[in-house]
Amino acid sequence: MHRETVDESSKLKKVCEELLKAFTALNESYNAYEEKNWELFKEKYKIFIRSLEDVAERSWDSIFANALVAEALRGEFIRKLDLPSDVWGWLSNEGLVRMYDEIGEYYIDAYASLIDRISKASFQHPSPYLVWAIEWLKILRPMDPRTWINAWIARSGVYQRLMMDKEQGKGVDEKRLKELREELKGYLLKASFLDPNDYMVKRQLASLYHEDGDYENAIKYYRSCFNSSGSSTTAMSLCSIYESEGRLEEAIEVMEKRLEVDPKDIYAYARLIKLYVKAGNIDKAKELIEEFSKKQSELDLRTYARLTFYHKALAECYEMLGDLDKALDHLKRLENTIRKHIQEYNRRSRYLHSLNEWLEVVKKIDELSRKVTSNNDNSERFD
Repeated sequence: MHRETVDESSKLKKVCEELLKAFTALNESYNAYEEKNWELFKEKYKIFIRSLEDVAERSWDSIFANALVAEALRGEFIRKLDLPSDVWGWLSNEGLVRMYDEIGEYYIDAYASLIDRISKASFQHPSPYLVWAIEWLKILRPMDPRTWINAWIARSGVYQRLMMDKEQGKGVDEKRLKELREELKGYLLKASFLDPNDYMVKRQLASLYHEDGDYENAIKYYRSCFNSSGSSTTAMSLCSIYESEGRLEEAIEVMEKRLEVDPKDIYAYARLIKLYVKAGNIDKAKELIEEFSKKQSELDLRTYARLTFYHKALAECYEMLGDLDKALDHLKRLENTIRKHIQEYNRRSRYLHSLNEWLEVVKKIDELSRKVTSNNDNSERFD
């Protein structure tokens, strides 16, 4: 037998001996209570607590051991006993019952072990153990924001699967979806109350409120996240709500602030140009698109996705502004980029979507070319 196996076996044996000693002493203290033998009660109950503490120090299962010690020190085993006041005083003086905040270390140790197990569990396929662990966690550490964050994590997998099914057009129980959303919001609201500055919690709350159509609360949390981070994804989500509500000035303000945070954000540039056009501020849109089109060398366009987005966005924006020649120029650059990409990866089936994208761009080039030709013909006839 390996030495490690022998050591573990020996440790387990010792733990079992201490647990047996502890609960034997507790049983004897109950017998002493029935007999009103207070000195014997004190002696046996002290052995019970000290034995449990020994278990917590050497236990192979720190969740169980530390939670058990915490319960004992809170007086869970004797709370309903009709003990004389002097016995309660003795228990307190000996440190055998304590205030909640004085036993926090045991709860924290039990909590830490739970977190370790939860983090190793699969949230896509929650086990019965995980559900049980979360329920225990709520009891052990209700005032720790991580308790509610982990409860949200454990349940969010089910919600995300339902949302994915809905997006794919599969039949989804809307009532069940709403119930899950409310449950998740409840966990996150508790976490947010305990730690108002947690960015992740606020971001997830904003997303849930957004999906629920509660734009007022979604804006509240998105705005808080954006003010603290200035992130692109949060800015886009916040902008989408403002735009859908017809609040274009506020949407523009968000995109302008986003560009102050990151002047190279090509997505914010494109969104802001379109917002200016939509708001009727054509001069500002033209000014910004010229600035954007001259920045190609400064922008990070090394990836295929960013480069294609850049040319596609400029083509769309120039078309919105009526400058079809420049729109056509960027469409041709886009077509060239996609074609090279297809030639490079023509043996990889996962790039089939690039072929469809290329066909759409070719069709758009043909359509815009005919418009340019038609406009030129009309101009010559007018001359």
